[in-house]
Amino acid sequence: AQVPAVKKNYLRYTPYADAPVNRLFEEKKLLEHRVLETQTLETQWFENQGGKFVVHTLPVEAQMAPVYGMLHADLSGDGLPDLFLAGNDSGFDPETYDVDASNGCLLKGDGKGNYSWVSNRETGIWAASELRDLVWLKQASGKNVLILASNRSQMRAFCGE
Repeated sequence: AQVPAVKKNYLRYTPYADAPVNRLFEEKKLLEHRVLETQTLETQWFENQGGKFVVHTLPVEAQMAPVYGMLHADLSGDGLPDLFLAGNDSGFDPETYDVDASNGCLLKGDGKGNYSWVSNRETGIWAASELRDLVWLKQASGKNVLILASNRSQMRAFCGE
């Protein structure tokens, strides 16, 4: 629970997870707020087709951890846009698990909106920390650098062509 008033009443995850929402909050408070729902927790991208959005779910390798940063650029040098995803989170209570299975995720684009995973061994990028932001910079020399910013660690740079 992230709400202090709720957190003090539910010290363990299971009772909180099992409680109906009307037991967590007073009815008066519930009526004051708008309820939002989600149908999926998959990492996706949305394609704007003239005002109509089409949802595309990313490959399973992009589903291993929460994504906090995403870069859309030609990272593979083939002239087509790719995606690089950054994430992980270890800020949960001790009894819950960290969600930190990502080492950074490169998804190679085919120019038609499809993406396929490129292994970290192939990319040479191993970024297992809590990544929060990233940028793709072109140096004066013409070489590219991927800079990754972490929540609890130093920034890292990976040089490309």
